[in-house]
Amino acid sequence: MNQIKQYVDALFAQAEADVRGIGTAYRTNPVDGGGWVPGLDSKAKQKAKAVRALIAREKFNRNKPVDVPSLPLTKADREAMMSTPLGNLQALYARSLEHFEHDYDNHPSFARFAAGVMASPHAPDFIKSDPNLQKRFPARLLPGLGHGCYWSPGRPVA
Repeated sequence: MNQIKQYVDALFAQAEADVRGIGTAYRTNPVDGGGWVPGLDSKAKQKAKAVRALIAREKFNRNKPVDVPSLPLTKADREAMMSTPLGNLQALYARSLEHFEHDYDNHPSFARFAAGVMASPHAPDFIKSDPNLQKRFPARLLPGLGHGCYWSPGRPVA
């Protein structure tokens, strides 16, 4: 955890150095690509968000299926993997996890989330109709999975 915090500090320091002299107050979180404005948004919160994202990626990588790439942390990375149904499914998972503030310990696992997406009326048909995904992740309702395939605890089954 300490190494991750030091890494995030170094990334933010480099990002600060990269924008000096440009004259913009806008900053980009170097881990998740999100935008923030110093003075309006807390740098400490941005760093904490970055640390949570990297920890979530580390945990995901330890438990992920072998044919699934590392957890994408930016919108651009999620979009780049959307050329296949499995890639789309992983992008949905990463987006849901980001929405849940990268709380990997309380968010459903990738396999459980994928089975929930396969059962969701809100999931894209090209994902739900993929025979490989149907076999690999048999449809199973996931309480809390709602519109846009975002998971939230306490939300009833949609």
